[in-house]
Amino acid sequence: MDFSQSLSRYILSNTTEDVFWRGVEYEKEGRVRNFQEEKKRLAAMVAGSQHYQAEFRQGPKYVKGYCTCPYALNEDYCKHVVALAVYWDLQRKMDLPDEQEVQDSCVEIEYGFGKKVEAMYRDPLHADLEFLARASYEGSWVRAHANIALLSSIPSVPAPVSLKEVRAGLQKIARVQRRSTYDPYFCAGEVSALLALAYDAVLKRTENMGKEEYLSLLAECIVFYYNTYLSMIDGSDGVWQIPLARIQAMFGDMESHGASKEEQEKLRAYLNKEIKGWGDIFEDIQFQFA
Repeated sequence: MDFSQSLSRYILSNTTEDVFWRGVEYEKEGRVRNFQEEKKRLAAMVAGSQHYQAEFRQGPKYVKGYCTCPYALNEDYCKHVVALAVYWDLQRKMDLPDEQEVQDSCVEIEYGFGKKVEAMYRDPLHADLEFLARASYEGSWVRAHANIALLSSIPSVPAPVSLKEVRAGLQKIARVQRRSTYDPYFCAGEVSALLALAYDAVLKRTENMGKEEYLSLLAECIVFYYNTYLSMIDGSDGVWQIPLARIQAMFGDMESHGASKEEQEKLRAYLNKEIKGWGDIFEDIQFQFA
């Protein structure tokens, strides 16, 4: 699945019938605003009881919708995500599903990921990483996959971390996908937990770091997240939010490390050169969970 196909049809199997038609109404009422199109992301503000940020992300084997509204904690899509899908199809002059197709394809879903999953996504910076790593084992069907030990590839010790050490630690994570039993879906939680642990160690060990060193480490972590980590996983369950929360924490610490506006713009230019398909990286980082 990619953005060239009908999104409004693609989402039917994860949408309830009443929510789908409410999303269609939202689009007709002009509630989809500030639309952004990138190679691997579609995003917009959708006006409901508040303004919510809805988006679709293109992974290596999936397209997944997300929203900042409370309903998005459920397994099925909210009306804001539906409205964005409908808007995208209509912009390309594609026919929407008819009533019979919607009735036949939509499903009734038992709501709720469970309390632990809900807590994980409500506060991704403090998520239970052990639970994240093992959550895929709890489903009714599990494909055989690598059992990855939950150990940080970057030690969390009371000493400054070097760029060389960060690069080596991140490459250890990248090499996990070489295993013959690696599965981009069922290993996604484990890889996300590994990366979150590594980023936590970086955050701890850069507290008193100088500006130049910090910006170099930040760039390394962001480039790895977008160019390597996101290509390793099928992120259809949104597990990418957990390491992203660490990126945001590092990103927010730039000014406290003394980075000037000029230096931040230099970093922005570098990231946008190194990372393709996500638009302006600063905007993408700030967009999430805003």
